[in-house]
Amino acid sequence: QSENVIETEAGSTQEDISLPQNQPATEQEKREFTQLYQNLSQSLQQLIQAGVVEVRGNEDWIEVDMRSGLLFESGSDVLGVSAEPLLSEITNSLKDNTNLLRIRGYTDDQSIETDRFPSNWELASARAVAVVRSLQRFGVTPQRMAVEGFGEFNPIAGNDSEEGRARNRRVVLAISRFHQLTAAPATTA
Repeated sequence: QSENVIETEAGSTQEDISLPQNQPATEQEKREFTQLYQNLSQSLQQLIQAGVVEVRGNEDWIEVDMRSGLLFESGSDVLGVSAEPLLSEITNSLKDNTNLLRIRGYTDDQSIETDRFPSNWELASARAVAVVRSLQRFGVTPQRMAVEGFGEFNPIAGNDSEEGRARNRRVVLAISRFHQLTAAPATTA
């Protein structure tokens, strides 16, 4: 039996470690998750058609991929005016559920060296934090959210063109099929 545990630990992914025990989704959970995907795709349709937002999904994750240019000025982690309506719209789809959220920041491979951002790690993480704070202001409970900063190390396009670099600069809101676990009520002695 201990061999089995070691084998499981060796095969674990980062998501396995930070999410509840992997249980098969019920039919109702599958329907609700599919409905959430459809709601997000429909409410963000104009931005999807404009090519600045992508919504993708599978049975475990829904990803809302937002180009950083829509959210931030170059080299900044301060959300711009176009970010608020987008994040508000996303929050409307998330308020009535308890799905766990991972907010993932990415950059291109152009180096940044400022006092505030000595590298792309800090910039990617700070942008993800800015989105988390905004979602919290709009009513998403902070216990559901976590921040991940990937810097320049997970590109989705080549960094050899401006278009490729623009695609790599993004924040991804990853919505898990797993839900926030509710804490058991405290007992008094």
